[in-house]
Amino acid sequence: MRNQKGVSRRGFVQLMGAAAVATPGLSMFASTSSAKNGFAYVGCSGGEKDAIEVFAVRGGRWTSIQRVASDRPVSMTLSRDRRFLYVVNEVSEYKGLPTGTVEAYTVARDGRIALLNRQALSLSATMPRHLAISPDGKSIVVTAQGGGAYNLMQIGEDGSVGRASGILKETGTETSAAQPQMAIFDGAGRVVSADQGTGLMSVLTMEDNGLTASTRSLAENGSGPLHIAMHSSGRSLYIAHEDSLQHFAYNASTGRIGGLRQHIAGAGVADGSRTLAVHPSGETLFACNSDKGITAWQTNGSTGALRRIGRYGETWGALHAIDVSHDGGSLTAISREDSRVLGATIDAATGQLNEGGTLARVESPVSLIVALG
Repeated sequence: MRNQKGVSRRGFVQLMGAAAVATPGLSMFASTSSAKNGFAYVGCSGGEKDAIEVFAVRGGRWTSIQRVASDRPVSMTLSRDRRFLYVVNEVSEYKGLPTGTVEAYTVARDGRIALLNRQALSLSATMPRHLAISPDGKSIVVTAQGGGAYNLMQIGEDGSVGRASGILKETGTETSAAQPQMAIFDGAGRVVSADQGTGLMSVLTMEDNGLTASTRSLAENGSGPLHIAMHSSGRSLYIAHEDSLQHFAYNASTGRIGGLRQHIAGAGVADGSRTLAVHPSGETLFACNSDKGITAWQTNGSTGALRRIGRYGETWGALHAIDVSHDGGSLTAISREDSRVLGATIDAATGQLNEGGTLARVESPVSLIVALG
């Protein structure tokens, strides 16, 4: 993206207003020439029945093709080759034991999924919140708020998830219990995590299938980390709280978290499965605001510093997850309260959000992943 600019707040709000009257399941930007084909997966929890909704995307139009039962599918990710879908089940008990679970699904050529296996986490690792796949595609790391634990799990050649091979249990502090909220991998395969309870950011290394904390850093002056994202350069780490957004230096060579570079008060995010998203170009950071809509931040190419572009989509209400397509051409979001999946196109030259509207209506969406192209 070049010459990063945002549409005016008034123009975008007028545009998003059309979403309220859009035909259910019909994209308001289906006719754009840049629209790609693919599939989308929306995890739903809290309605009549927890499930994963599967959609076929054709020319920007979303069509429901499958509904698969899944217990509280709070976080999802696809393997790099898109042959497998991995899902975290935010439960406190499985088969009579105190543990959360992870599900592995095969993905057919038509986008439909079939359960491959459901694997329990370590005992006392309950209410898991997030999972991520290692760069080599051989491991999964899961954060569990109940029990304050990280689980490292191996992926089999058939795509199934094995038992926890590495367990790291956090102890918390005298005043705050450990609550691992989210973990991601850096380019070298280290785990970078955020703990909402203690406010600690950690870099974990994998050794003999185990996890060891190599670096600890405190995200001060915030209400507690809810989400983390890394710049594509690997030199900047973004930490989002409910009340603020922070930018830290990160050394991709050593796996060290550097000092705090920015603290932006009043720029907090919602508590959702993915409330930060970095554009593939690395030039823009999108954030689900703690109240409603999305804020776009331009990133400095050399320092990673954030500069606010604008606040958009306020008629969308509170958002709980966003996804930016791999080609950077579109942004998708879910609203739990409104039971909607919403979308907007991103102009490749300017970064403007050009069109938007309702893509589909689903009951109580909590997680989202889109695979286009």
